[in-house]
Amino acid sequence: MSSKFKFCYLHIIISFIFSFVVYSPNRSLANTENAPIKKNQVEDIFIWKMSDELRLNAAEEKKFSEIHKSLNQKKVSLQSELAALSYEFRKKPSMSKKEITLTVKKIKKATQDYSQVSNLEFSEMLNLLGERRFLEYVAIKQDISLKLKNLLVGEDSNKFKSSVSSTTKSLSPPQIIEEK
Repeated sequence: MSSKFKFCYLHIIISFIFSFVVYSPNRSLANTENAPIKKNQVEDIFIWKMSDELRLNAAEEKKFSEIHKSLNQKKVSLQSELAALSYEFRKKPSMSKKEITLTVKKIKKATQDYSQVSNLEFSEMLNLLGERRFLEYVAIKQDISLKLKNLLVGEDSNKFKSSVSSTTKSLSPPQIIEEK
């Protein structure tokens, strides 16, 4: 896999997780009147964390913030479009073959557009940060992604594995039963 593809894949995963956490209708964050404020707070914390970790100067931080917020707006818009298209068939199960084909084409285009946002982020962040800090940026995003996944799961997977193994009894090997 090329590094650009890995970055795009990683970015899509992070975006969906971030969107799930921030925009999920089942989460209390999304059900409050303050959801836009809290979403902005999360975004500002992310920008601050990246700025601090990458040691960006004021001009770089401003540009980073503009790029990040612009790309997030595009991602949110495309995610909404994809979500609506995903349920179009369920809303109208009696779609004609032509309507089904058109819906599939729309989903494909929205997915490609979403992927293009990842490509755009790749090139804009690389131009802004340079190669060394760009690699740090990707690593930090990976760390944040793992932390979010662990947050959604509730515990670190290693802790979960160790707690499961300590509470289960070791099983004896299977017995062979012969029929007569």
